[in-house]
Amino acid sequence: MTAWKRCVEVCIFQWTMVDKEKKRFHEMAEKDKARYEMEMQNYVPPKGTVVGRGKKRKQPKDPNAPKRDIAKELGRKWADVEPEVKQKYELMAEKDKARYERQYTTALVFESKFLYNKT
Repeated sequence: MTAWKRCVEVCIFQWTMVDKEKKRFHEMAEKDKARYEMEMQNYVPPKGTVVGRGKKRKQPKDPNAPKRDIAKELGRKWADVEPEVKQKYELMAEKDKARYERQYTTALVFESKFLYNKT
C-alpha cells in the first residue's frame, strides 16, 4: 500500500461523522438553500451581461509565441546542412544532455537525502 493511499484512508477514518453530527450541517445547508432561492426570485442581472451561454471571448494572441513559418523554415535549413556541420552540433547536444542528466541525478540524490535523512 502506498503512503498516499494510507494517508487517504486515515483521513477518511478520522473525518467520518455519525448521523447526529451530520444533522447540524444538513440543517445549515437547507437554510442556506432557502435563502439563496429567496434571493434569486427577485434577481435581475445587470444590463450588458449575457445570461446562459454567451459567445466565447476571443483570446489575444501571444506576441512571444513561436511563429510556424519560422519553425518550418528552420527545419528546412537544418535538413540542408552538411553532415559535418550537423555532427558538430549533435555532439554538442549529446554532451549537454549528459551534463544535464548528471546534474539532475545529483540534485535528486541531494533532495532525497535532505528530505528523508534528517538527523
